[in-house]
Amino acid sequence: MKRNLLYAVVLGLYALAFHGCATMTTEKVGPTSIHQAQEEIPESQLLDVGIMAFESEVLTEEEAEDKGTHPDIRKAEGHFMAYHLKNTLQQSSHWGAVRTIPGESPGTELLVRGKILESNGEELIVKVEALDATGRTWLSKAYEAEAEEDSYEGLELGQKDVFQDLYNAIANDMADFKDNLSPEEIEEIRTVARLRFAADFAPDPFADYLAEDEKTSSLLRPIP
Repeated sequence: MKRNLLYAVVLGLYALAFHGCATMTTEKVGPTSIHQAQEEIPESQLLDVGIMAFESEVLTEEEAEDKGTHPDIRKAEGHFMAYHLKNTLQQSSHWGAVRTIPGESPGTELLVRGKILESNGEELIVKVEALDATGRTWLSKAYEAEAEEDSYEGLELGQKDVFQDLYNAIANDMADFKDNLSPEEIEEIRTVARLRFAADFAPDPFADYLAEDEKTSSLLRPIP
């Protein structure tokens, strides 16, 4: 029960931050190249990433038409954006396994969620948050990008997206945060994710292996 309560507190705070706009900063994205890992990263320092389908407000057909889209298209966009961000992260070589996932899981090492604020083919605005297994927020930002008039000319399915700069910016911000973590902090994230998964699967033997950090009063730490 104690372990489930800690999970609920962490995820509840995360959801509150995700849906609130007061602390969300916005970055207008220009031409942005992806930051590739400069050397091979040891397996012990790789974090697995789970990306949920991007959310969007529920639109009536009339509202969607005003925004230059359709409710079914907007729903499909949410899955496409998660998938395309997955591919972008994989290409950066900074991560372990990167997957699109149907929902939150206690064993996810780094969870990414997004929400579509505007998408009409000419302008894309999304807000993105990333949270690791300990409850630490890596990213909480809105990204805005515009497509040039000739961006779609000659573009074939599966090629570079017209808003690729936006995906690159998200991937770069995530990599920059990871690069500022110590090897010990990355290993702790991996350990907490494994313990959270174990506690969810078998609460009785693993219930007392995690606790809130006394200094932060929010992050989960493994108990020695």
